[in-house]
Amino acid sequence: MTTIISNTLPVPERLAAWKISSGKNGVEKMKASQIIGTLAHYRILNKLSPSTLEPPNFKPDELPVGAMEKVDTCEIMWDELNLDIGYPRKIERLMFDNEYTYSGTPDLVAPIGGMYTLADLKTSKEIYETHCIQMGGYDQLLGSAPERAMLISIHPNTFGNTYLRAHTHEISRKDLDSYRDQFLDLTKEFHRKHIIEQLVKEHGIIPNSKQVIGCD
Repeated sequence: MTTIISNTLPVPERLAAWKISSGKNGVEKMKASQIIGTLAHYRILNKLSPSTLEPPNFKPDELPVGAMEKVDTCEIMWDELNLDIGYPRKIERLMFDNEYTYSGTPDLVAPIGGMYTLADLKTSKEIYETHCIQMGGYDQLLGSAPERAMLISIHPNTFGNTYLRAHTHEISRKDLDSYRDQFLDLTKEFHRKHIIEQLVKEHGIIPNSKQVIGCD
């Protein structure tokens, strides 16, 4: 899913500007944030899972300075939300869609506050439109069963989250339908582009739209 989104949508404007202004230092910061995000996901979701999840495999020298303190902060923010999460729960379960040919791993699908909810944790300092479209892709994998979706931001830095509090962004069933349709359009675009690239690579030809079949 992330491959489809990253290959069909531009990087969010503010994130792109930050990458340019930060240069090489920005690349290192992004890598550090991804490691912290992976560890925070494991810490929180493993507590919720009926069975033990496979832990991330990072070497000690790969961990950014202060990484575990930030993971602790993420966990505290999560706990302070005090969400009423019931059963049954699907946690980090890899799912496939054979019709549109993609896969994805939703963080959490469970009753939350009595509503069947698709939930995803984010450690980025804000929720982007691409995150919402990603939820649309998960919704398709789940057969449009969730009553709503919820993006949960647990950004562990005071820059971007002054009071170190978790924030939730709810997506209604109606909006989830719209994001699902947007994601499926991106999936078609991605596979169409891939077919064209393969034909050019293998045969050196650029087909017209009538020659590219099976993409709609």
